[in-house]
Amino acid sequence: TYTIDYRICENLNPSNCDDATITVVVAAAAIEANDDNYGPVNGLTGDPNVGDALSNDTLNGAPVDIADVAVTVVTPATPVNAGDPVPELNTGTGIVSVPANTPAGTYTIDYRICENLNPSNCDDATITVVVAAAAIDAVDDNYGPVNGLTGGPNVGDALSNDTLNGAPVDIADVTVTVVTPATPVNAGDPVPELNTGTGIVSVPANTPAGTYTIDYRICENLNPSNCDDATITVVVAAAAI
Repeated sequence: TYTIDYRICENLNPSNCDDATITVVVAAAAIEANDDNYGPVNGLTGDPNVGDALSNDTLNGAPVDIADVAVTVVTPATPVNAGDPVPELNTGTGIVSVPANTPAGTYTIDYRICENLNPSNCDDATITVVVAAAAIDAVDDNYGPVNGLTGGPNVGDALSNDTLNGAPVDIADVTVTVVTPATPVNAGDPVPELNTGTGIVSVPANTPAGTYTIDYRICENLNPSNCDDATITVVVAAAAI
């Protein structure tokens, strides 16, 4: 609220004067921050630019110019686990990004825009980012016939045809577990095995002939609930006699 005190004096009689006050109320322009929704975004690869949070915000009814406002993060995204990467808002540009190796989940960022001309003229909004796990695919394997008398320490790599995010699985990125081990012909007999630390399938010496199956599961380390199952079939043959 501005005031201007002024005086008028008659030219004919310069001492014939009177004073008055002008009061002018100047209002801040309307400012509006609007909520944003992005995703799903692949959390394994991330995305440096999933959108501009200011693109739907307005000042005086027109799209916000980053030069006219100050952007602050009121509440940053909460990590799934302490120290995990999370979606971020660049307050200098308005760009929302998702770092690589961000766990799957729904993240929110509360932010505020304030007019530079009137720093108390502000509005808040929420950015919601859905981060999805990468596709994981465990594929069945078939090996043999393997000589059961001599066995084989490496009849194949069960992970060689499995994929994570469309690329061959790296053992460092997944956890391998045996869901159902092979069933012995007789109790105590050796059976084909899966090394969960390497993915290698082996047949011990003196394994009776037969068709064995091992059900296994791979789960993404980044998102432990992101799993897929497959079956390994190993045909063990008797030695030639």
